[in-house]
Amino acid sequence: ALRLRGIGDVHWIDAAQRGDVAALMARCAELARVPVAGVLNLPAPRAPPIADQGGVDAWRRALWLGEQCFFVALHELSAALLDGAHVLAATDLGGLYGRDGTAVGGALRLVGGSVGALKSLAEERPSLRIKAVDLDPARSAADQAADLLAELELEGGRQEVGYPAGRRTIFVS
Repeated sequence: ALRLRGIGDVHWIDAAQRGDVAALMARCAELARVPVAGVLNLPAPRAPPIADQGGVDAWRRALWLGEQCFFVALHELSAALLDGAHVLAATDLGGLYGRDGTAVGGALRLVGGSVGALKSLAEERPSLRIKAVDLDPARSAADQAADLLAELELEGGRQEVGYPAGRRTIFVS
């Protein structure tokens, strides 16, 4: 979808690279050799919640994949980010970030910490275009992609946005 809109080169950090610290660091070093116009952190489609009896290793893995690998990637790519670069982190908690008990499935998922990290980054790097977007996983992938592209194209606006049932919702926090 980004290429169809005339966006230049799009590079991925694939699931295997996200799952391994050394591979993630190596991929970020490779990407940071040239100026970076954006970093998007997208949720894994229908990522399962943490099992009640998953144990410490399951929690650590979920925390790494849901939060920490994005923070590490941002840190490693920070110096290469151009002024005006986009930094967007999406979650799939239903569009309201789980407010009022609306998180899809109601189970524990470690995916919401990016909002605070992005707010801190906005203070540190005000020239970046930063968004945290919560999507409704009940909507189609095409509709969710359209929501994300709309946020990327929007100049200014709130940093924390949700799309419950496809309705753009802003949060005062």
